[in-house]
Amino acid sequence: MDDSRFDDIIKNKIGEHEEPGFDPAALAGLHHQMAAINLSPWYFRYASQLWMSAGFLLSTVIIISMLWYKDNQSVNMLSEKIISFQEQANEITKLHDEIKYLKTIRHDTVRVVEIREQPSALYLSLLMQMEGLKAELELYRTERLGDGVNTANENGNYLSSANSAAELTAGNVEPHDLREGNLKRIIPHQPPDKKRTRASWTSKPVKGEATHALSAKTIRDIQKHYSKGIGIKIGPVAEPSRAVYAVGKGSNTVGVGAMIDFILSPSISLETGVKYTHRFYEITNKNETTSIEFPGLDKSLGDLQRVDIDNRILDFPLNLKYRYPLTHKTQWVGAFGYSALLYLRQDFEYNHAWSGGPKLSILSTYRRNGRDFYSGTLNFSLGLGHELKKKRIFETSIYYQMGLGSKGLEKTNASFIGLRGAYWFTVR
Repeated sequence: MDDSRFDDIIKNKIGEHEEPGFDPAALAGLHHQMAAINLSPWYFRYASQLWMSAGFLLSTVIIISMLWYKDNQSVNMLSEKIISFQEQANEITKLHDEIKYLKTIRHDTVRVVEIREQPSALYLSLLMQMEGLKAELELYRTERLGDGVNTANENGNYLSSANSAAELTAGNVEPHDLREGNLKRIIPHQPPDKKRTRASWTSKPVKGEATHALSAKTIRDIQKHYSKGIGIKIGPVAEPSRAVYAVGKGSNTVGVGAMIDFILSPSISLETGVKYTHRFYEITNKNETTSIEFPGLDKSLGDLQRVDIDNRILDFPLNLKYRYPLTHKTQWVGAFGYSALLYLRQDFEYNHAWSGGPKLSILSTYRRNGRDFYSGTLNFSLGLGHELKKKRIFETSIYYQMGLGSKGLEKTNASFIGLRGAYWFTVR
């Protein structure tokens, strides 16, 4: 085949070829086939789900482990308590058996033993009575029986002085007579029949006997011995007082509140709480009225003659208290501290001189309802506290509150002096 013929055949084939148009279906099929081909591992497609499942399983294991550990600790503690209760029950059983055994024993001699960490007034009184008894026994034996001389009774039986002295001390002593409040003294006496000499009970007081009051140190040691941690007392407080202002004249008022006292030791405590007082005072000096900038004052009404000011105040004290015992139930109480003052409301009443007629005045008022804190006071007090029944305490004192800085919208300073009464209930 020559070249020209081959060229003709190729041209005829190409000339008959028609270019196909755009087929969307074919493109979609290609995309589907490409998506079907997975070149990455299967777990890459579910990575998020796998991480969430692993985190959930780990959290579950941790929670279950913590619960198991806590439950195991509770079981161990419960087991220890049960063992402790069983041991206590065994000890109680042994004590009951010991008590039953001791009840079956009859003793000829009753001994009363008292152990005290600090000597009490009762103990000292008993010691004095015992010393007096010994002295009188020795005197009686010397005067009546003699030293080593035999004496005879009406029946003709002879007793040595030593045996007589021993018999003298063998009185009928009942244990219940040794209880506090039923104390008597043993003195020798001669019975009417004169057959033998015995010691008998008598309630006659010992001549020259004196009572011994406990010292402050002893009382503090006793209180410290019975104190357990920080004590808490709460109670109402009433404070009649009089205010002393830098300008003007104050009047007598009564404040009431509720306080709480934290007993840190038998001598030291920390007191806090809240008190409410309605205080009022008046300013009548013309020079004083002109030197103060009063709120809401209308000077066009005339010359200012008088100002009446009412204050409603909350007092938040924090005082450090010191106690010095006088007796077991009475003590001096001194306190020092600081109070923050919150003014709830102020009412100002102004009297203006009216130029239209004699002895006539114009009245105007101004009220401030805002709540403002002002510089407080230093607190000082001194008084007495006395313990009543059921560990309740009544406390009364003289107190003084020294003002620090200006207060109120009128910017004046004030101090307060008065009496204070508190009734404390023991919580802990």
